[in-house]
Amino acid sequence: MAAKGYPESYEKGDEIKVLKDNLPNNVFIFHAGTKKDESNDKIVTNGGRVIASTAISDSLEDAVKLAYIGCENVLFEGKYNRKDIAHRAFKKSTSTDKSKKISITYEDAGVSVDAGNLLVENIKKLVKSTARPGANSEIGGFGGLFDIKAAGYDDVEQVLFVGATDGVGTKLMIAQELNIHNTVGIDLVAMNVNDLIVQGAESLMFLDYFATGHLDLSIAESFIEGVTKGCKLAGCALVGGETSEMPGMYPPGHYDTNGTAFGAVLKDEMLPKLQEMSEGDVLIGLKSDGIHSNGFSLVRKIIESTEFKYTDKAPFNNELTIGEAVLVPTKIYVKQLLPSIKEKLILGLSHITGGGLIENLPRTLPKNLTAKINMNNWEIPEIFKWLGKIGGVPHKDILKTLNLGIGMVAIVKKENVNKVIDNLTKEGEKVVIIGELIKREDNMAGCIVENYENIY
Repeated sequence: MAAKGYPESYEKGDEIKVLKDNLPNNVFIFHAGTKKDESNDKIVTNGGRVIASTAISDSLEDAVKLAYIGCENVLFEGKYNRKDIAHRAFKKSTSTDKSKKISITYEDAGVSVDAGNLLVENIKKLVKSTARPGANSEIGGFGGLFDIKAAGYDDVEQVLFVGATDGVGTKLMIAQELNIHNTVGIDLVAMNVNDLIVQGAESLMFLDYFATGHLDLSIAESFIEGVTKGCKLAGCALVGGETSEMPGMYPPGHYDTNGTAFGAVLKDEMLPKLQEMSEGDVLIGLKSDGIHSNGFSLVRKIIESTEFKYTDKAPFNNELTIGEAVLVPTKIYVKQLLPSIKEKLILGLSHITGGGLIENLPRTLPKNLTAKINMNNWEIPEIFKWLGKIGGVPHKDILKTLNLGIGMVAIVKKENVNKVIDNLTKEGEKVVIIGELIKREDNMAGCIVENYENIY
């Protein structure tokens, strides 16, 4: 395994981690261009050809396969190793006899069942950390189980089950380019559980799907680390999922993902409450943590059309690179909103994803009402101003693409505003009153935005 940049200029001093517990029997790691950093008692890179994986088996081909598993369990920045070693020893017969028998395994076709099984074993502790009442079984079965009564829903006849499925979109391409995978797992959970809460539903369980051309254990485990963190933030259990290795379907280092969440809501708490909405109801905006997970085709186009790189320091935030700033995960709003839902203080919720405020809010309203928003009521985060300016994006276009600092909107009666804001701020939520509902006249849009010309 070589250092990044080898055989030309390469870095030294990067920490090396060897996941010893994941190494199969008869796989050995030999040091070469390494040294011990006495200041922190860590092993670091100190050469071009850094460290080697060697394996012993009954056949050369099996030994090579084991050696590659060893490589996957050695981690350091910019690590590179060839994947064609010894291929000449495995050449198939050139005989023209088509009836001659050959022996090809599933692993020869590019799918490692052993690697998939090892991933399941490695993530069991992470998955167990998401356990909650109603879901306490281990992963590894054919489906996830949930006991709805154990979750506190005694009167099952009054319970509605809600399901949502979504992905992360092209934000994944930036994560893969920067080799940062533990945030997009949070995004995956957030995009689903936030869609459940807008219907008043408590998130109960989550399942994920991870598809790749070649299963890299370190990438997959980092991704699942994010998924489990998202599940804990939402209060739901990760009860299962699917890891699919599909050679030839995805370029090296690439993967795609999807998630499915299930929740429950009592019939009298289901949102939106369209019949109870009226003129003068207040729109409370819950602030976003950044771009979240929509509009990334526009974001990528803007950045890649300039001289900026994802590894450059962000002009709008000196503490982050541009890549780190755009990868800040989607905020999860579940636990913060549940108390006000249970107290029946909220009439409706709108998750601000693709379409922005102007297309998402009308989906929550009756046909006779319009949302009127004043953008002077909150400060647009600098990341949105920067993207709009360098991309020359028309104000109306960015307004219907990105969240512009508001990730969720709650519709509340005037007399309940203070109580809802109090509930939210107790949970550390940053909120702002962004507008109100007005009577919808003929040919009026479902959402009217004032002062949007001042976005940037």
